[in-house]
Amino acid sequence: MERVQVIIVGQGFAGTAVAWSLAMRGIRFAIVDSGIQDSSSRIAAGLVTPITGKRLVKTWQWDEAWNQANRFYREIERRTNARFWSVLPALRLFDNNVEQMRMEADWPKYPELVARYRPTPADAQVFDLSYGGIELKLAARLNGPTYLNASREIFQHSQIYYPRSLDLNFDVVVDPHAISIPSLGIQSEFLVLCQGYGPEKNPWFPKLPMVPAQGDILTIDISNFNEMRTIHRGIWLTPLHNEPRISQMSRYLIGSTYHWHPLDGLPSDEARQEILSKFSRWFKLPFEVVNHRSAIRPTSFDQRPLLGASSIETRIWVLNGLGAKGSLLAPWCAEQLVNCMMDRADISPSLSWNRRHL
Repeated sequence: MERVQVIIVGQGFAGTAVAWSLAMRGIRFAIVDSGIQDSSSRIAAGLVTPITGKRLVKTWQWDEAWNQANRFYREIERRTNARFWSVLPALRLFDNNVEQMRMEADWPKYPELVARYRPTPADAQVFDLSYGGIELKLAARLNGPTYLNASREIFQHSQIYYPRSLDLNFDVVVDPHAISIPSLGIQSEFLVLCQGYGPEKNPWFPKLPMVPAQGDILTIDISNFNEMRTIHRGIWLTPLHNEPRISQMSRYLIGSTYHWHPLDGLPSDEARQEILSKFSRWFKLPFEVVNHRSAIRPTSFDQRPLLGASSIETRIWVLNGLGAKGSLLAPWCAEQLVNCMMDRADISPSLSWNRRHL
């Protein structure tokens, strides 16, 4: 049986970031993944936004997470020889007078993040600018499928990637000397669970405080439109491809929705109409819907990540609950997990998976 130090279950944003964080420290690992193509990481737009929400507040843990994400993705681009990380200002259009007045008062607090938006005549032809907006100076975009596929190719080449859907109750064997997956012929010192949403019970984290939410995203085609920025106004618009060399392509993503029932991962007409109704309020050009996808976000009870060791078996760890901010938070959280697991560093109370009961 092959011995590694860590087995990772799940190769979404969380699991991939843990894998690369281990690789950067020279720690041997194996990664096991079900290969589901419509996972939340794979259909996510990968937007990284410094000012978020209806109240237009600074994103939680922005400074630490942004610095880590920017370094991390540029390093993985170098290692994989792929391009998936794009840092480009975004535009936040105000949806009403309340947002406009709130941000007029608050935006000077964030001079490094926000600038006053000065629309061009071309913008006025495309967007409803009734309430104005702000420019988000440090926004970014992660092309999730390209990042995950490029990482997977490296893992496969190194023969540390195992395509397999696991039943944690039967496929994982824990004894005093090792944690094993006999059917794959691997064993390790630690097991890290990064599975995102899963309806099945986790035997080592039976009370993980997850409140998953389903989200829908549409792909649209817009003729004679060339916009590389991400535009936010109740709903967001972003290019399907975030590389300038293919910026002439006419496909864009718009989304997304949050629904807690049902959690079936299936696109719904209700979600489609919700997106189109919000989008049509401020976008003036004709467009055609060419695709509709849906996935279940692994969201926690307070919309912050869940990290730490199991209270049942301390060699088994979890990183989950990244929700809609996975592309920003995954590298920072993965580094926290690796430091805590390998060096016995303290876990921040704000990240501890059982913080609800602390």
